[in-house]
Amino acid sequence: MGEGYVADEAGIAARVGELNACAAEVDSVLGVLGGTAGDLGPGELSAAVAEVMDQWRGNLGEMRDKIDKAAENTRSALSNYQLLEDVNETRMRAFANDKVVEEQLNLVRGAAVASLAQQQGGTP
Repeated sequence: MGEGYVADEAGIAARVGELNACAAEVDSVLGVLGGTAGDLGPGELSAAVAEVMDQWRGNLGEMRDKIDKAAENTRSALSNYQLLEDVNETRMRAFANDKVVEEQLNLVRGAAVASLAQQQGGTP
């Protein structure tokens, strides 16, 4: 394999799966927080607990959105790596084929020059 940067496509795909699993876990916690704490008795305790739960829901919702965005960006990077690999492979094959054709043409040209020189009584 040549020198330079090589993307670990399987590793990147695994990270996307891990990010998706993490986002699902956060969604699960959000589902639990979505329930009410019920009546916690007299006073302001119920309101205080509801306020804290709302803050947690908001913060965890933002976290989940960021995890989703990270997964999306990682998935996009993987797609770009794969596309570049395909394009580069196609270009390298075309380049190699062109070189082989050029070498074959040079052999034919050389043979034609030698044949023409022999026909004209000279040496190539």
